Amino acid sequence: GVVINQSIIFIIGGLGNFLTLLAIPYVRLKYGTQFSILQLNSVVLILHLSLADLLYLLVYFMRQGPEDERLCYFLGLFRNLVAYVDFTTIAMISCCVARHNLCGQCEG
Repeated sequence: GVVINQSIIFIIGGLGNFLTLLAIPYVRLKYGTQFSILQLNSVVLILHLSLADLLYLLVYFMRQGPEDERLCYFLGLFRNLVAYVDFTTIAMISCCVARHNLCGQCEG
């Protein structure tokens, strides 16, 4: 049960975030201004969120491995730092969306 759940989370989360990191820059470079939504500042934050989620997934699945106390401490510290970055990025995305919705004449 638990191994299946972790595998599903790793596959869906890893694949989804990896595809996001590939797709958004590809579409932005290939199609330019055809997709005006890709010119918003929040798109950069979405890329940042995808990268932070990928890092969190990798650190989460490394938690069974380390026997060294220093490495275990570093992985715990890094996992908490990535989670903090993740939550802060979500807050920044919501601020960008709120600013965009509240200020119709603002760009980005």
